[in-house]
Amino acid sequence: MDGETHRTQRLYEMANQIADNLEHGRSDDESINEVASHIPLACSEAFAYSLDETVIQHVLTDPNCYLFALFKDGKIAGTVLLFQTGRTLGIHQLGTVRAYRKMGVAAQLMAHSLSFASELGCGYAVLQASKAGIPLYSKLGFEQLATITSVQAVELGR
Repeated sequence: MDGETHRTQRLYEMANQIADNLEHGRSDDESINEVASHIPLACSEAFAYSLDETVIQHVLTDPNCYLFALFKDGKIAGTVLLFQTGRTLGIHQLGTVRAYRKMGVAAQLMAHSLSFASELGCGYAVLQASKAGIPLYSKLGFEQLATITSVQAVELGR
């Protein structure tokens, strides 16, 4: 078995192992609305910025959008939003709540996301990464294409 096949098989094994801890769905699923209501707080903790619940609800009305949340001890440990465009899966808002960092949450979410991409028939996955995520994404075969600089808005004089 070559390295790529072994890595792919390992990702599928990981995805199967964590399936019981994952909730996913769309905005028309009753359980997803409950999960979605907790996403803004989880994102705030993971990314240190606020995310409005209405944004999550709006995004989930898109039939090409999927939300996954990994639970540990009944609490959201991490989340990821996926957008499918043709054969490409965009991986967004992959974050781990501070209390669950360094426990493999991001790796589990990525394994499940990549397995799900395969189920959807996607041949490509793309993402934007923080410095903290680069080692994981590199290990999974992602290559850095560019550097993006984020800036914060300043209040303009009145």
